[in-house]
Amino acid sequence: LQGDWSSDVCSSDLLNISLDMIFRYKTVRELAAAITGPARQALVSTSPFSLISEDDRLALPGDAEDAYGLSRLQAGMVFERQIHPGSAIYHDIFSFQVRMPLDRAALERAVAELVLRHPMLRTSFQLEGFSEPLQIVHRSAAPPITFEDLRGLSSPEQRDSVARWMEEEKRRGFDYSNPPLLRFRAHETSPDSF
Repeated sequence: LQGDWSSDVCSSDLLNISLDMIFRYKTVRELAAAITGPARQALVSTSPFSLISEDDRLALPGDAEDAYGLSRLQAGMVFERQIHPGSAIYHDIFSFQVRMPLDRAALERAVAELVLRHPMLRTSFQLEGFSEPLQIVHRSAAPPITFEDLRGLSSPEQRDSVARWMEEEKRRGFDYSNPPLLRFRAHETSPDSF
């Protein structure tokens, strides 16, 4: 694989990654450690804000802990979503049934810890106002979590209710300039599952 991975890496600085390496190394950290070539130093030695200009850094919000340019793929995804705002393109919804009583406070704490632990869950996209479109990692982001009690409905009614919510959710967009770019919802289906 070859690519221009950052503004600090010129097109002649290639990352030497074989297909075999992608399957051999199970995490990005392991793969990064195994990469060779002139671009390796740029890959492993970036510090916060090192991939943006000083002017852009001075214009960042006060809660920014890092910032870097959007990848071409991300820019394309944002472009497609803006062209088709009512579509579900690039809006993934995952549903899991958990067999245990719903403890709302514990779930709220777990989601908040998840967002705090993973910088990408605290990232916003700023498409204007900088020399290039940026991803900004914020120090914190309040993850929205909502709850719906479906225990009074039959199993088919519960499935229909969740399916309707999922269809409505697909059409709800995100404000890319405000993190987090994810939402959580718990549908309580019985005293022992959600």
